[in-house]
Amino acid sequence: MKSNLSPINGVLHQQQSAPNYQLRRYFPCTELKDLVEQFWFVDWCLPDNKTHTQRNLPDPNFHLLQSTDEIKIIIL
Repeated sequence: MKSNLSPINGVLHQQQSAPNYQLRRYFPCTELKDLVEQFWFVDWCLPDNKTHTQRNLPDPNFHLLQSTDEIKIIIL
């Protein structure tokens, strides 16, 4: 997959929240480009006792979230 290095839109307070995670974005393969705008991968960098709420501007889409212990689908 090719990296998407364009400016990030819709993620609020990016400079303040940047120390809490690393965000990587990739364009889909040609076969998926009509269905998928981009893939987002987030690596959280939080100490055990710290929480962080990241706010994003809504956009008509859905998110498929997968972590080591669960999968969630969020429809916006």
